[in-house]
Parts: sequence; C-alpha cells; structure tokens
Amino acid sequence: MLKTDKNTYAKYGDVAYLVILSAFIIHTYFDNTTFSLPWPSYYYEVLRIVMAGVVLMRFALKEADDIKRVILYFVFWMVLALAAEKTGYVFLIEIALLALGASNISFDVIARLYLYISAFILSSAILASGLGVIPNYVYYSRGIAKNSFGIIYSTDFGAHVLFTVLVYIYLRAKKMTYIECVYIGMIGLFIYKYCHARMNAGTLIILACFAAIFIFVNEKSRRLKWLRYFKKSIKGLMVFSFLICSSISFFLVRYFDASSPFFVKLNTWLTGRLDLGRQALERYGVTLFGTPFDLVGTDYVSTGAVYNFVDCSYILIALRYGLLILLLLCVFFTLTSYRALKTADYWLLIALSVISFHGLIEHHFFEMNYNIFLLVPFASFERKYERSLSPKEKKGKLVGMIPGVIAISFYLARDHIISFFRTAWMVLGYAQDQKQVLFLTFMLGLFLICYIMWRMIRSKHMKACVLLGAVYSVSIVCVSSLVLYRGYEQNKSTIVKTVDILKSIDHIEIPIYADVFSFYYRLNGIKVLPGIAIVQTGKTNISLIRSEQEYNLLIKEGYKCGQINEKEYIYTNGEEMIDRLEQEGLTIQPFHDHKHIVDLKKLAGYNKLIFEDGSLILNGSKQSLYCGPNETVYRGQLKVIFDIDLIKAAEDTDEIAMISATYNYGASEIARYDLRKDAFQNGSNILIELENAVPNMVDLEFKIYVRDGVELKVNGIQYFKIG
Repeated sequence: MLKTDKNTYAKYGDVAYLVILSAFIIHTYFDNTTFSLPWPSYYYEVLRIVMAGVVLMRFALKEADDIKRVILYFVFWMVLALAAEKTGYVFLIEIALLALGASNISFDVIARLYLYISAFILSSAILASGLGVIPNYVYYSRGIAKNSFGIIYSTDFGAHVLFTVLVYIYLRAKKMTYIECVYIGMIGLFIYKYCHARMNAGTLIILACFAAIFIFVNEKSRRLKWLRYFKKSIKGLMVFSFLICSSISFFLVRYFDASSPFFVKLNTWLTGRLDLGRQALERYGVTLFGTPFDLVGTDYVSTGAVYNFVDCSYILIALRYGLLILLLLCVFFTLTSYRALKTADYWLLIALSVISFHGLIEHHFFEMNYNIFLLVPFASFERKYERSLSPKEKKGKLVGMIPGVIAISFYLARDHIISFFRTAWMVLGYAQDQKQVLFLTFMLGLFLICYIMWRMIRSKHMKACVLLGAVYSVSIVCVSSLVLYRGYEQNKSTIVKTVDILKSIDHIEIPIYADVFSFYYRLNGIKVLPGIAIVQTGKTNISLIRSEQEYNLLIKEGYKCGQINEKEYIYTNGEEMIDRLEQEGLTIQPFHDHKHIVDLKKLAGYNKLIFEDGSLILNGSKQSLYCGPNETVYRGQLKVIFDIDLIKAAEDTDEIAMISATYNYGASEIARYDLRKDAFQNGSNILIELENAVPNMVDLEFKIYVRDGVELKVNGIQYFKIG
C-alpha cells in the first residue's frame, strides 16, 4: 500500500514538474515576442518557490536511494548556485532546478510539450505581426531589411524556428521523410530572404540536406559496405561535437590576428564576431564562476553605449557564467551524445550535433526558451514509437504534400489574404492590449480545431475532417466579412476621401502600403500592399500609417509626411509624389504631430489602482501612480497633458502631489511638476502640461505621487510628439 501511494505521489510530482516547466517556457518565450501581456509582478517569485518545492518532492520520492546521482546533481547545483551568487544571474538557479527536476522524465514528453508551446507562440507571433496586432520590427543592415515577425529581433526569430525544427525532427525520428527535409530547406530559404539570419538559415539548409542524406544512408547502407563505414565514422565524430566546437571557438577568438588576411576575411564573414569575442576575452577574462556584464546589442545607438554583443555561446558562457559551467555542459552533452549513439537514438545525436555547431556563432545555447535540449542529459531517453516507414508507405503519404500546397498557395495570394484579415482586425475597435488577448484566444481555438482535425486524419475520418475544416473556415470568413462591412460603414467618408487622393497619384508607378484600410482601398481599385513600407535605399514608396502610431524610421530615412485623414498619416520619399499631394491640399513636412491617449485601465492594472467610470482613483502614497505604461517614444519634443480632479484634501495640506514623466526605469526624469492646492482655486479640475526634449526611449512612464490624506481622480493622460 505504501509503495502504491509513493508511485502515485511520484506521478503527481511528474505532472507538477511539467506544469512548472510549461509556465516557465511560456513566460520566457512570450518575453521574446512583441506581445505586451500584463504578467503579474510576483509571477517569477511564486514560480521559483513552487519550482523548488516540486523538485525537492520528486527527489525525495525518486532519487533519494541513488547516492551517486544525488552527489552528481548536488555538484551541478552547487556550481550553478555559486555562479548565480557571484554574478547575480538568478536564472542560473532556475535552470539548475528545471534540469534536476527533469530526472527520470521521458525527454520525449518534454520535447512534445515544448513543440506545442513553441508552435503556438511562434505561429501566433507571425500571424499577429502580419495582421498588425503586434509590431513587426524591421532592422536594416547594409540596406537589407531583416523582419522579426513578432519576435524582438530577426536572428532571434530564426533561432526559435531552428530549435523548434530540431525538436520536431527529434520527435519524428525514424518517421522522417524526404518531403519533410524539403520543407525544412524551404524554411531556411524563407528565413534567409526575409530575416537575413544567415547562420540560422544556413543551419536549417544544412540540417535538411544532412537529414535527407541520413535517410538515404539508412535505406542503402545494408547493401553498400562503404556507406556503413561512412555512417559509423560520422556518428563517432558527432559524439565529440561539443568538445570540438567549443575548442574551435576558443582557438579562433584567442588567436585572432587583425593583420592576418585569413582572420580578417573570416571575421568579416562572421560580421565581426571574432574581434568582439577577443575584446570581451581581454576585458573580462575567464573565471571559475563568471563575471557579470551587460550585453549591448542593437540598442547601442539610442543608449550611447559601446556595442559588445558576444554571439558565440561557448565564449559567452565561459565569460558570464564561468569556466566550470562550460566544462560541465561539455561533459554532460558529450556523455549524452555517447549515450544516444549506444542506444541507436541517431536523430537525437543529429539534433545535438547541430546545436553544438549553431553555438559557434549564436548565443542561445544556454536559454531554455530556445534550447529545450538543455534538459536532455538529465531526462530519460524512452521512445514511445520508433517504427520506420516502409518505402511503400512513404510513397503513399500524399497527405504530407498538403502543408506544402497550403504554404505555396498562401504565399502566392498573401497580399489579398493579409489585406482581408489585417483590415478586419484593425477596424474591430478594441484597445491594443484587448486585441492581443482576443487574438491569442482565437489562436487557442484554431489550435484546438487543428488538433481535432489531425486526430480525424489519423483515425481515417477524412470526410468529417474536411467538413469541420470547411465549416470553421467559412465561419471565420463570414465573421470577418461582417466586421469589414461594419468598419466600412463607420469609416466610409474617410475611406472615400483617401481613395480620391490615391487615385489622383495612382498613375505614378511606385508601391503604396496601407497599414489600416488596405482591403477597402483594394476594393476601390487602388493597388496597395498591406502593412508598412520596408525602407530600402534608393527605393521610393508611399505608406499610410495609423494616426496613433509613430514610424520614426521613415523620418530618419528622409521621408516626409502629412495627415491624409483623421485616422492615417501618409509618408513618402518621392519628390514628384510630395508635389502631387500638396496640390491635393495636404501639408507635407519632415515631421508630424503624434498624439497618443494613454490607456488608464492598463495603468490601473500595473499599479493595482481603482478604475471606475473611465478614471483612475489615487488615494495617498499607497495608492499612487508609480509605473507605466512603458511605451516607445523617439527623439523629439514631448508634451504631456494630465487631466486631474481633486476629490479631497485635508485643510492643513498645501502640497497635493508630485507629477513627473520619466524613462530608463524611472532613473531619468523628463519633466516634473509639484502640484499644490492653490492650483485648484478656480475649480476642482485642472490640466497640467509637462514639456521637454527627449531622446529615443522604450520605457516612457508617468508618475503621480499623492500625499497621504489626498484623493485625486485622473480623467486622462495624453502625450504629443513633434519631430
């Protein structure tokens, strides 16, 4: 009876661990997207406490009798804990807990869990950025546009795709087919063209070729002796891939010579990574438990700091987290690769080898939201399904062609499809954060429908699957059409006015982009593209952008703009176009007035304040406005207007509140106003204006510190950006 209870509790512990792992991955993964979800401030603290409790419970139930394993895990824990203590990187303890908690859990289960989470968040980010629900950051390098598709940076997007594909091929294993290898290669080409993430794109293409070769060798090696020897040699080399790649990275960085033509050419091809690694090695040195330092990447221009981003995972781990952690990781993953070879888990061996190669130039190896294979050395290798498909089955798998057909069809009709759904989302009328929550809810429903259809296909209920897919698709199109019809009726005068202006310049053959009403303009015969123009040197275009959105990059690139209607600004860099627009009565200038109304409901959530009848209630120091909304504002002149009512104040109180606008997490003050009771002499309501020049910032905040005994009502906060 006692044994049964222990096993039952152990199963509960396994489930609890998987829930904790999911919560950790979901949060850290979403942090890498441009979704602005209001996570509770105590989320991580609670997660760490629960994580520690679950791991200790699992150890007590499953590992207490295995002295060797307990000692090994204790050493691993101590190394990461000491590194965390010295450097202040608390996430090292989180990784240690998650790694130890994975003991005796099938990595097949962990990988499948990660694949579902990654597929959901990644596809949500791609679709949301395409539909304008979240920003699609576009970066430029030597005139080449690099899309991030809803992830913070373009190479981060490529890395997420790569690690998701690696998990997929690990789970597919012996069931991998040639058509899947073709899809992986196509994904690599897509990332190269639209993200210019060369390392990730190249790795995906190499992976596709290697996977296809491996399938071929497995099929033919029984008959060809030389293929058996080739297969054996390659596998032996792959076992030591982590030791080989880490040694290569240190050798190249340590002996980098700026006077050597070979090193100069290699460093140029690697976009300066060798020189940056050498500088970091000289500046910080390698210690046992690491040296903390901030990585300065693409934000170095706005912050004024020196670019020092270390991309090589091996160098970064040694410098930041310590030599001991790097050595432990190399030993663990070498032993894991050897174990995969001995258990004939060759697809795991391939995945680990690709990760070791990827770590030479990318820095994501030690990040769990990218590399779930960090848990492989601690988990078990149990496979639930290992049967290979026969050649006859592979030829008969026409269903495998369906994703490719859908992808190609969507690519060819992308402008029509994106215009239709993007405009529908834009005219919904919800606030941006509400649109994001609604969109993620829609995506959850979509994933549920796809899962049901997949189960129907596996059960050979093809007719029911087709019927469900058709009904769901028609429902989405019908609802979107109704939203579009309502939006057109509400904005008809605005759309007609803009259509008349666009038709007057339509004869000029340059691209026209529309961020909001692209579908309506296309219906009226205007050849517009959905979204915002991608800046290209020497290219002329027009872009219609939401009036509440500031697109500073176009201004930096010499575009001029004017307000084409109450909902949109028009940007262009064509002189002929500017003259034509001015003839139509528009005022075109090299800057624009940017007005933004702050979402008070969101501020109430951030600060745990009362929100009623559209206003914020502030009452004393404990119920003041301390943070938010953390918005991006570009360099120029900023004016902030606060609409405030005085509800009550003690008779002997003269000082009411201190009002300020700040950035840099509150450390840098833009402007400040000390509110006194005599400001309300002419009534209980006043408008307070703060104005000053500001730099580029990503965390604009408004603060109202209310004195004890004072109650205020904030009816509105809005700010204007000029230039």
